[in-house]
Amino acid sequence: QQCSSGKYNLIPGGICVLATQCSAGYRQQAASTPISDTTCRECGSNSYQSEPNQEQCLEATTCSSTQWITRELTTTSDRQCTSVNECTAGADQAENACTCLADSCSTCLQDVDGLGRLLFQIDQTPEIEQLGSLVMSNLTEATDDSYVDECFSRCSKTRGCVGFFVYDKTSIAEIRGDCYLASSYNTNRVVNRVGGSFYQLESCQTCEPGFVEDGLGCKAIDQLPIWSWSVSTLSVAEQPQAGLITTIEAEPQTLKQEALSVAYTLVDVRRSDGDATIFSIDSSTGDVATSTPLTGPGEVLLTVRATDNRTKCRTAELSVDNGGCYIETVLRLVIVGFLQTCSPTVYYLPASQDSVTLNLATPELPTSATDLGISILRFGSDTSTFPVGKFNITFTSTELNVGSSPVCRYDIEVLRGVTARANAIGHDGFLDVGVSHDYIVEKQARLRGQVVAPVFATADLLAEDFAYGTRGPDDATPFSIMMPRDITAKLVVNLVWCQAGEIFLDENITSYTASVTLSGNEGHLIFKDTGSGVTRDGTCMRIATESQHFSESQSFTTIDLLLPLKSSSTRQRRSTATFFPVEPSVIMVVYNGSLDDPKLSDKLGESNLQLADTLPPRFVGCPLDAVTAIASADNGFITTVEWGAIQALDNVGIRDVMASRSSGDEFSVAGSPHLVTYTAIDEAGLRATCTFDVVVDFTPSVYMVESPLSDTFEREEVIKPLVPSGFERYSLLDTQIAAFEFADFDPTNYTGLDFSLASISTDPVELRVLPGVRSFQFGFDLKWNTEQRLPQDSTSLIDVTLRLSDYVLTDDEDIDCTPLSSEHAIIE
Repeated sequence: QQCSSGKYNLIPGGICVLATQCSAGYRQQAASTPISDTTCRECGSNSYQSEPNQEQCLEATTCSSTQWITRELTTTSDRQCTSVNECTAGADQAENACTCLADSCSTCLQDVDGLGRLLFQIDQTPEIEQLGSLVMSNLTEATDDSYVDECFSRCSKTRGCVGFFVYDKTSIAEIRGDCYLASSYNTNRVVNRVGGSFYQLESCQTCEPGFVEDGLGCKAIDQLPIWSWSVSTLSVAEQPQAGLITTIEAEPQTLKQEALSVAYTLVDVRRSDGDATIFSIDSSTGDVATSTPLTGPGEVLLTVRATDNRTKCRTAELSVDNGGCYIETVLRLVIVGFLQTCSPTVYYLPASQDSVTLNLATPELPTSATDLGISILRFGSDTSTFPVGKFNITFTSTELNVGSSPVCRYDIEVLRGVTARANAIGHDGFLDVGVSHDYIVEKQARLRGQVVAPVFATADLLAEDFAYGTRGPDDATPFSIMMPRDITAKLVVNLVWCQAGEIFLDENITSYTASVTLSGNEGHLIFKDTGSGVTRDGTCMRIATESQHFSESQSFTTIDLLLPLKSSSTRQRRSTATFFPVEPSVIMVVYNGSLDDPKLSDKLGESNLQLADTLPPRFVGCPLDAVTAIASADNGFITTVEWGAIQALDNVGIRDVMASRSSGDEFSVAGSPHLVTYTAIDEAGLRATCTFDVVVDFTPSVYMVESPLSDTFEREEVIKPLVPSGFERYSLLDTQIAAFEFADFDPTNYTGLDFSLASISTDPVELRVLPGVRSFQFGFDLKWNTEQRLPQDSTSLIDVTLRLSDYVLTDDEDIDCTPLSSEHAIIE
């Protein structure tokens, strides 16, 4: 049968059902038919519909530029506007005369009726800081306006009140007329309060010159402190000890009869290199200090604030409601230190010379220091001519603003011999036999011209030792050998010199053991002589030595070779002559790999030796496992923890080492394990870290307390009319039960308290979620006290674990409930 009007049936012969009724906020796009339901569509943007079953949505009201939106548009209600007047210089928008209530106010907003209050929001309120509340629901025959008038009157007479919320239109009798006064409000956070309205009192928008906004009105501007010093940049030397750097001063300013002082704070610290957290300032004296030695060179920018002790500040520049007036400045600290490493230097002197004239490069200061007019002074040896021997050189700077001047002190050693500087690395490989070579020095036809060749030397082989040195392009750049995995290598030296026309023959050699020194090498390679010596006629010499095989990466800054000849017993005559390098002469790294290695060509196909610092620092003595300690209750579960010395080493030099904690520091059970981090930074900026845990444990001593659940649950109901909402609280614990007491408990003898709250019988505690209940939770606030001493404020916080035994969800609904959680407990 065909369905009657207002009903439909999708299945022929089925039961007719009522058609859908379009709710408010929707429009009826298509009416129902006997075989189809009603089609509803939600109202679109800038439209609404407050009635159900309507075919069209209504266009929303648009507020003008002289109106406020007091109720936002929803799909079920129109946007509501309230007209306001802007009173500027005694006239509003219509050129009508007006007067702002606040003194010294040039512009204010007023309601059109001139009542001194402006309707701000309907059915909503911004988040307010509440001053107090008035319950005016007992007014007889009160109207909506009388509630607003009464609340406005009380706000106007209450100091600090800037607005109010009143339930003036609610149908709930219990809260109708309730009034809430606001000392401040946040328009960015709005709360729905149906049946109420929020009003703000007339306030000044712009004050006259010399005045600033203060609450609803204006007040004369306060004065900022002023700095009593004018230095913005200070030069300071590296400081081996922590302590005072400088002192800054500011003075408070006021036109009133008020006693003011100034407090100092560090707002920001930025450092070009190093730890910025070492800086601090004394709040009362302005002393700027460091907690650790100050290393450099570098720069630090300290943003310092000086704040007077006003409770509120109003100036042309500032508006501070909680605190005084303040000024800030940026103090620039230039940490003066030499850019070059002041380390011993070796020079090689030919036998034909009695001395060498050296153009000693003056170590450089950072540009920031020279810009400040700081120059370098030299002490110690002031000559530029050096014979064979050792000489001390010292540089320092002119006086700095703060602290002593930096010092660069090093030795110059002059030896008989020659030296060469390597500017490039040569490479060849014989991958078919699993071998490749990186050349530092070479003289052979295959690689001629690619790397530096041995230099000729003039020497008296019977009177003097012979020295030969090889360095990088400068004294700081190291030779770095980056070893691939599963590859071994050795450093091979085979250098031969002969006088012109002479031929080196092994059978004519008198053996001498050459020594090898690799400056800056932390791998401590051991060398074995492989045929060093001088021919019997003194016309040729050879330095031949090689290191043991190694698989770890290596780095060194110089290769110093010494052939000791002074102690020779075979001297027959003095023989000063010129010796020329003979092919093949090389200093090279020989790599060996397995032919079965599928990545052999990648590992040996290119040079693994670089003229650069590629090795990061490394730590010696870094604990591989956690450092453990036991704390006792006698010391408050705090103990001193020590570990072995941790040292940072580097192939070039360590710039800085920092540690989060030090051996000998105190550590607590709370927060264990504690992460300890050492960080080393070398001169190239490469970093290394040493991290380990410090675990502080204790022997548990737990006191057991058991108490039964109450047979009946005391019920408490709380209603919050402002929301409106409420909650119910049920007490599970009967504090009168004797088992709840434990008179022999001494907290100093125990490290834990196990409190068990169990049902008296086997019956479970069942919690039903009723309609309208949004959530539920378990709360515990347990306190014990003696007869002589009541619980006081908390003295420490600990973690506590809550466990619900035999916990079962009996409801099929998806309830977000976690049976195990961790909170803090208060020890009192």
